[in-house]
Amino acid sequence: MRFKGIIIVSCIFFFVSLMLPNVSGAHFLWINPRAYQMNSGQSFYFTLGFGHLFPGAGGDFLPNDRVQKFYFIDPAGKRGDIIMDKYQILFRSSEIQTKSGTYMVFAERKGGFYTKTVEGFRLKSKEGLSDVLFCKYSRMYAKSLVNVEKPEGLTYEKRVGAELEIIPLKNPGLLKVGEYLPVTVLLRGKPFKKQKLYATYEGFSTSNLPAFSYVTKTDSHGKALIRLDKRGVWLIMARFEEPFEQKDKCDYFSLVSTLTFEIR
Repeated sequence: MRFKGIIIVSCIFFFVSLMLPNVSGAHFLWINPRAYQMNSGQSFYFTLGFGHLFPGAGGDFLPNDRVQKFYFIDPAGKRGDIIMDKYQILFRSSEIQTKSGTYMVFAERKGGFYTKTVEGFRLKSKEGLSDVLFCKYSRMYAKSLVNVEKPEGLTYEKRVGAELEIIPLKNPGLLKVGEYLPVTVLLRGKPFKKQKLYATYEGFSTSNLPAFSYVTKTDSHGKALIRLDKRGVWLIMARFEEPFEQKDKCDYFSLVSTLTFEIR
């Protein structure tokens, strides 16, 4: 299988033009497992990162009232619930995990408006607002892969039906530093063709601006390769934007999807 259009970026990729609508709301959602490698007989614990810096600045968490969906799929294909723990930003599985293998975790943020005016940002549409610079409605999705005992099974490649979805074609838990992870990206079930795909690892940048260590493009089949050149926790992100149907209400419709995993 051939993958085309791979672009390796040797310098930091910054989003610095804060006035452009496609980057000003450069927030994204990601899943933070307490551990990516666990022993049998433990419960999963997670926070949801939300911001424009991975792995976050310490307070970049999505609270439970902004969560639309949050669940996991075990190595046998069974779906399990993830519920709120005793803190607003902490979540856990509703039961302990005993099956060995790779688990896929999925989260969806509630969709919402984000409008910038000359006076600042408002979490509503531009209706009734004055001096609007732009408005964006966004939906965000996140997946993560967690291993219990051994990284095995095919759950890692299961589709969840998100509007924008990153699907690994190999289990990252079986890859070594320096190898490539092949992925497929789907937009509403069809290949996300010739589009940028971003990746980074924990510790890559300490800047207060969004930064990614690797940028590539999907091919005509929505496929791409990500070179995993560092040990640790990785994030892959895809982003799509189109005009909002009701122009009097908002300007842009945005989809953002991420995948997190660990390379050991």
